[in-house]
Amino acid sequence: MSFIFSSFWLLRRPVCLFLSGFAFSCAIACGETVRSAGNNNATQPLAATAATPTVVLNDSQIVQANTKRAGINLGTINYYDTGQLLKNLVGSLNPGFEPTISQQIWGLVSAGTTTTFTDPDQYDTVPPNYWTGGTFTVIESQSGGKELGCTGTISSNTGPNYPNETNTSPVFTLATPCAAPLNVGDIVILRKTVSPTPESWWENTGGGIWGSVAGGGKLLSDTTDLCSTCGSQAIQ
Repeated sequence: MSFIFSSFWLLRRPVCLFLSGFAFSCAIACGETVRSAGNNNATQPLAATAATPTVVLNDSQIVQANTKRAGINLGTINYYDTGQLLKNLVGSLNPGFEPTISQQIWGLVSAGTTTTFTDPDQYDTVPPNYWTGGTFTVIESQSGGKELGCTGTISSNTGPNYPNETNTSPVFTLATPCAAPLNVGDIVILRKTVSPTPESWWENTGGGIWGSVAGGGKLLSDTTDLCSTCGSQAIQ
């Protein structure tokens, strides 16, 4: 590639840009004259013309009915940095201070019985009988077994199984038997609501807020003096 040379002729002379000796563009002012490169004394008048662009607006035609809103991804909602998306920064994780709902969805990797199944997560840290009183539902059966749709109450679970040297997966016991043994590939949903939220949860970031106490203070669940539209509990 050859070098680019610029030639600027001032005092009523054209401005040209040359590449390897070829003119790419030249410009002169309207009404000025063009001087021949071979004869600087010869002049030829340049006729000036004027052109006005026409812009036609068609507001009756919708080009894009649904446009995407401009913005950036700020990440999850929290109480610091760019996550301060809510007015309630105190309870950004649990703005209504409602009871905690624990829910897990498991795909079973080992066969169970009509009243027991094994949690496939050997690193589950739930304490013994944490799920007692919770509910279970078999929402999918890979084998098409009669356990599909079985639902009921969880009577117990083993644990804690992690951290320890064995890392044994928790075993769940059901209060009522299903129509068939739970099998590999079954999808089971576990759900439990802990109400009211225990004091230890509030004070150790377990109730959906980052709470702490000092000087004998306490964080307690209030379920007695609530308005009709204030949920099931408040914090005091």
